[in-house]
Amino acid sequence: MAQKILESKDSFIKVLLLKDWEDNFLKLIYLLNKIYTENLSHIAIYDKLTQVYNRVLLDSILCKLAKYAKRHKFHISIIMLDIDNFKGIHDTCGHLKGDRVLKNCCLYNKIFN
Repeated sequence: MAQKILESKDSFIKVLLLKDWEDNFLKLIYLLNKIYTENLSHIAIYDKLTQVYNRVLLDSILCKLAKYAKRHKFHISIIMLDIDNFKGIHDTCGHLKGDRVLKNCCLYNKIFN
């Protein structure tokens, strides 16, 4: 495309070719920005390792739920799970094995719940 612009003797054709080039460049910028924004949204909501909601989103949901519960006068409960001896997995088998255990636990929950 750049070669065509440089070789063209007609300045009107040069302008048209440059305009076409600019339009394509702007479309590319728009698509890259869209991909970047969608990726940021995903990163902001999901844990990188397990792909489950992260602490920031859970805090936000809990805050909204607590306000709703207070306004409508009902109780809420929170359940936390702890993997027994998980530190032992990290200490004896290493962090990569521990990461695999976490991924498998989350995958199991996604499949069966």
